[in-house]
Amino acid sequence: MKFVFVTTILLAAMACDALRVPTSHIRNLDDADPEVPLEPVTRRMTEATFESVLADLDALILDVEELEDQSDALKADLDKCNADLQTCPGGTQPACPGFDNLIDLKDAIDDASDSTQTGIVLCPSTINLTSPIAIQSKNVTITCFDAGHSGDCIFDGEDTSGLFSVTQGSTVVFGSIKFKDGKASEGAAVYVEASTVDFVDCDFTGNHAVEHGGAVYLYELSGSATVDSCTFSNNKADETGGALLIYDSTVDIEGSTFSGNRADWGGAMSVWRFSDVDVVDVVNDSSFSMNIANDGGGAIYAKDSVLSFDNAEFIGNKADAGAGLRLSDAEVDLSDIVFSGNENTGSDTDKGVDLYIEGDSSDVVCAIEDVYFCDGIDPGIFDESGSSTINCDTESGAKCP
Repeated sequence: MKFVFVTTILLAAMACDALRVPTSHIRNLDDADPEVPLEPVTRRMTEATFESVLADLDALILDVEELEDQSDALKADLDKCNADLQTCPGGTQPACPGFDNLIDLKDAIDDASDSTQTGIVLCPSTINLTSPIAIQSKNVTITCFDAGHSGDCIFDGEDTSGLFSVTQGSTVVFGSIKFKDGKASEGAAVYVEASTVDFVDCDFTGNHAVEHGGAVYLYELSGSATVDSCTFSNNKADETGGALLIYDSTVDIEGSTFSGNRADWGGAMSVWRFSDVDVVDVVNDSSFSMNIANDGGGAIYAKDSVLSFDNAEFIGNKADAGAGLRLSDAEVDLSDIVFSGNENTGSDTDKGVDLYIEGDSSDVVCAIEDVYFCDGIDPGIFDESGSSTINCDTESGAKCP
């Protein structure tokens, strides 16, 4: 529209200039003799010339009107494009079709079916919570629109509220979500009971449980749980399971990292009562590093459960005893594992730095050629029970830092 306006001004100026009488042919009226008539203007525009200019002006005005129509059409097209596209750093992508506020999200969850899966898309945003979002008897998938960037869709408890409660036989998938600064008695980010849940490409940071499961508490699941390509960092439980507490449940953990988490028992993870946990690598190693337990199991404490680890690392964890793994009446199968730089901070600094075994009996099975106790099998393994079956090797090699 700016172009059309400027063009109209220029045309008006041209017409005025064409009709202007040269000032050199006009006498100063203050000095003129009233008895003497003014001399005639020697340069006048003929009637034909004037009509020609007017015709040209009319033609130009028609051109301007045509340009206005074209401009309006272009603006309409642009408005349509803006409705279909949003500009993002580095380019454009389809506009987000989802939700970016708590009210609409809760409405979508309430409207979801309990049998047929309902997909809920979140637009990149931060949703601050003052109470947990309850999902009861629902089948939903909650994913961030900008998939692959879990820092873009954030749930923030602001250190005062839990974030999600999943109960009553629900089936829930969380994808590319960041769970931040939740606080609750159990499962400060997500509490799951008698349900099925999957976490894919999610980030849990700064969550705090006053009792168990700093970030996530999985309690007597009706199905299984999957933790795939997730990050747990700087979460805390005052009692057990700094990042994750698993109770009487089956869980697969794939390509995920646990770092800087803290609890009394199980700095990163605590596994209890007939649970079955399989920690494997799919794309990247699962790793447990710099986690701290005030009592036992700097990385993991397990009781009355079965654990399997394939392609994982336990590095730089700390505990009173069992800085890597502490097992009580539990079974563990280790394959392609690295233990390095773990540290006992209690009185028995040289006992079970990587594996501390207690209880009536536990079974520890290691694949002979690919489990690495980089600081040595003694003090790497300590069997307090004296009756455990241990089949491990003292391999060290390229995988040791």
